[in-house]
Amino acid sequence: MAIVDRIKYEPKSGSQIAWKFPGDNIRLGSQLIVNQSQEALLYRDGQVTRVFTPGTYTIDSSNIPFLGKIVNAPFGGETPFSVEVWFVSRNDHRDMKWGTKTPIQLTDPVHDVPLRVGSYGQWGFRVTDSRTFLVSLLGASPSADSAGVNQWFIGEIMQAFTRELGEFIIERKISLLHMATQIEGLADAARKKIALVFKSYGMEITNFTIGAISILEEDLKRIQDVLMRGMEAKQYSNARLNENYEKIRSLNILEKAATSGADGIVSQAMSACIGLLGAANLVQKTFGASPEHKRSYKERLAEAEEMFREKLITEEEYLEKRKDLLREV
Repeated sequence: MAIVDRIKYEPKSGSQIAWKFPGDNIRLGSQLIVNQSQEALLYRDGQVTRVFTPGTYTIDSSNIPFLGKIVNAPFGGETPFSVEVWFVSRNDHRDMKWGTKTPIQLTDPVHDVPLRVGSYGQWGFRVTDSRTFLVSLLGASPSADSAGVNQWFIGEIMQAFTRELGEFIIERKISLLHMATQIEGLADAARKKIALVFKSYGMEITNFTIGAISILEEDLKRIQDVLMRGMEAKQYSNARLNENYEKIRSLNILEKAATSGADGIVSQAMSACIGLLGAANLVQKTFGASPEHKRSYKERLAEAEEMFREKLITEEEYLEKRKDLLREV
């Protein structure tokens, strides 16, 4: 095998992260050239013996301690020795893609409806600890690029994102329908979770963005139908409430007019009017003429009892209504 006396690495593309120098017989006195944004590592007997930062170095015993133990007499002071040299790029790799291959199933914490969502975005990383990166990830392969890192970590990225999305909407009680306004907060929270994983491999997350969070079309239609029915029920309830309020308000006005009149005859007439309105108008409008026949006897009787308890009708009016209902049975 040829003896190497000049060691350097010029990456063929920006995606290259780590590369093993092909020669392993290094001559004492060889020149090691480490370019900007690179680190060179000497790897021997399963251990990293030295890390070189950008610069030009002469390989000798002053910067590689174990060389002093190598017998160099047979080579005239230029003893070749076996060692692996790895180059690691410290550049940012920011154009990585992530996305859900299958929908994430979650229950909307506001509307309590199961929904399936999809999402996608970009992420990026850089190596911060070349020694840890080399020992943890590189095996028999002589190189590593950003595509390989993506393949190694995309599963953990998606797992962390899915877990964070579920926790995010539950803790903040946010509907999945409103997640478009929460994307930045969710992305920041997910990035922090993913960063913990990458740190143990000598890397850091430089960016993590979310392009969109979308609900599957059929699930979106289902929750829209649920919300529409809820709105209709609320509008009907408010209409009934307003109708009853107006009836009670009308009665109060009449009662005040009857009790405040100075003339006894007017007062009696107004009281009689209240009775007539209470029995003939209020009860009639509350129960309704035609809807009354559509409801059961028990429902109408219960409604009359409720009005009597609320003092909206007199006992005499209640008994009269009860008699009318009994005649229909």
